[in-house]
Amino acid sequence: MAKNLILAAVLVVVFVATFLIGEARLMYFNLAAVLVVACGTASATLLSFPWERIGIALRVAMNAYARKPEHPDEVINALLDISVRSRVDGLVSLEKLENRVSVGFLRSALSLLVDGYSEQEIREILGQEMQFFRLRRIEIIRVYKFMAKVAPAFGVAGSVIGLISMLGGLGNSAIILKTIPLALVSTLYG
Repeated sequence: MAKNLILAAVLVVVFVATFLIGEARLMYFNLAAVLVVACGTASATLLSFPWERIGIALRVAMNAYARKPEHPDEVINALLDISVRSRVDGLVSLEKLENRVSVGFLRSALSLLVDGYSEQEIREILGQEMQFFRLRRIEIIRVYKFMAKVAPAFGVAGSVIGLISMLGGLGNSAIILKTIPLALVSTLYG
């Protein structure tokens, strides 16, 4: 995940640097356009979803990049360790391993096993847990899809605002030169 973040940061720097090449480099950075698109998208999202869901979506996005996923070898080693311990020391010995297992799903399965649930009950409980996990993820994806859908609309809104301002100063070339960047850059930001 760290490689992805580093590569993404490098690519963003290169992307921004392409705007800095040329004569009118400052025209690409327009605070009014940023505010129209960012605040419009944020307010539409806040009006469309409960704050709790937006907060969860933000935490999930941060965790996706902040938390290092378990390496498959670690999971395999944990499963092998659990298997050996259960055969040698019995199922009760697995209770000590619950807190050391880093994979939440595996920790739940281990807890159910130690508590004496049958194989069928464990399958049903873990199946329901997976289903609820999928449903929660679908709800989070809906938040981000919504934001991706409305951001271009607010880019167009910023363009319309810039064009209206430009039409208001038709006789004054200074006003036209000030408002053209808002009209065009808003669409780019959206």
